[in-house]
Amino acid sequence: MNYREVYHRLNQRYFQEWQRAELLAQQLAGRSWWVRLKRWWTRPRPLANETPLRPGPLPPGGVSIIIPFRDHYSLLRCCLRSLRGTRRRLETLLVDNGSREPRLLAYLKRTRHRVLRYDEPFHFARLCNRAAQQARGEWLLFLNNDTEALHPDWLEAMLRLAALPEIGPVGATLVYPDGSIQHAGLHPNEHGQWVHVHRHRPAADPALAQDRVVPAVSAACLLIHRDKWQALGGFEEAYALTYNDVDLCLRAARHGWRTALCAQARLLHYEGLSRGFQTDTPGQQHLAHCPTFPTGADAWPASN
Repeated sequence: MNYREVYHRLNQRYFQEWQRAELLAQQLAGRSWWVRLKRWWTRPRPLANETPLRPGPLPPGGVSIIIPFRDHYSLLRCCLRSLRGTRRRLETLLVDNGSREPRLLAYLKRTRHRVLRYDEPFHFARLCNRAAQQARGEWLLFLNNDTEALHPDWLEAMLRLAALPEIGPVGATLVYPDGSIQHAGLHPNEHGQWVHVHRHRPAADPALAQDRVVPAVSAACLLIHRDKWQALGGFEEAYALTYNDVDLCLRAARHGWRTALCAQARLLHYEGLSRGFQTDTPGQQHLAHCPTFPTGADAWPASN
């Protein structure tokens, strides 16, 4: 496991994005330090609809882990190695979206995991839907290849929440390599954007130690029972890259299923390292052809 290579690429990626953000802020405001300070004070706060949740008993059934990827052998290997500690019967589906790295292709030929290959432009929702149709497990776990489980019982903790009859999708707590929060639930803000309200908070924050109901969770690590997934029709393929996870959670709410965030399931997430960053927001370029995408506080049913 070559951590130096991973961390180097991660640092380079974040440095490039930081430079782009700095230049843009300077062009728009001329005083980038004031813009950052103002954004810190006005950053989105958690909404009142995060309610505590008590997990149920551990349910039976196998779990199909669906991992879309293209190249990045080191990332995929680290992700798969981190899954070895779980005691649950697993089926791992590696969804290869046109990899070309010789080292990775050689690994895919000898691995015992199921490999599904689709040589086409990257479409996260479609890749996941196709893999889910071929999965054999009673539970479906969608997992990014740039994640690593941090403790062995993370999956069991998610299953205890997903087994509750009122729960649909279940997300994990995702942390950056520096230990701060990347994802602990998605919320709509007053501008119609779905945001990570807990981003960059300390992972040890006691307020984030409780399993809870949230409006939406990230598909970087999302668990759902196969029956509920089929009832929802999978990811909406109109949202090829982003917001398909939010859309799934909103449709689950309309079916009467709430979305849960598992505080005990913690995974490292090298956000953007595999595919890059998406700066789109609802109503802009990527979703301009989807005018019905629900935005703002009205998108989250108050009854939930």
